[in-house]
Amino acid sequence: PRIEEATRALTDARCEVVAFHCTANSMEEGRAGEERILAAMKTAGAPHATTTATAIRRAFDALGVRRVVLITPYDQRTTDHEAEFLHEAGYQVLHAVGFALNGSDAYCATPPTIWRDRVLEAARPDADVYFVSCANISVFGVVEELERHLDRPVVTSNQAVVWDCVSQLGWPDRGV
Repeated sequence: PRIEEATRALTDARCEVVAFHCTANSMEEGRAGEERILAAMKTAGAPHATTTATAIRRAFDALGVRRVVLITPYDQRTTDHEAEFLHEAGYQVLHAVGFALNGSDAYCATPPTIWRDRVLEAARPDADVYFVSCANISVFGVVEELERHLDRPVVTSNQAVVWDCVSQLGWPDRGV
């Protein structure tokens, strides 16, 4: 009901795309839970709808990747839930590591260089993609550097949602 209420408020404001943007929550109940969130947004009138989980899958599919290294700020239980979601969605999670930061304030306060270092520590030669999960972390500033160093794409929750929303509006493709 809260998702429908929030979606109605956004569609009343003429938002063309509505995104449920929380990685852990959008993956928490697997693909069925993701579909329930999308259905609630559509029922509430969203012209286009996405979740962070949906955007991540679409980004991975656009990149043609299957083998994932997952990095999160979450505790191991939440990180494991995300790995399970990705597995259920058809991806192979080669390595999943959470850093058990103490909630949203800690997520937001962690500088991008910390995430850069954590991704580099998790480097795997068999990875197709590195997924840095969470809508409350700052990673944009180090993505290009990581991609150059790893010679692999790096996908973040925020990057994927922005790309997915723009794609749903039919704007010219600028890649993931």
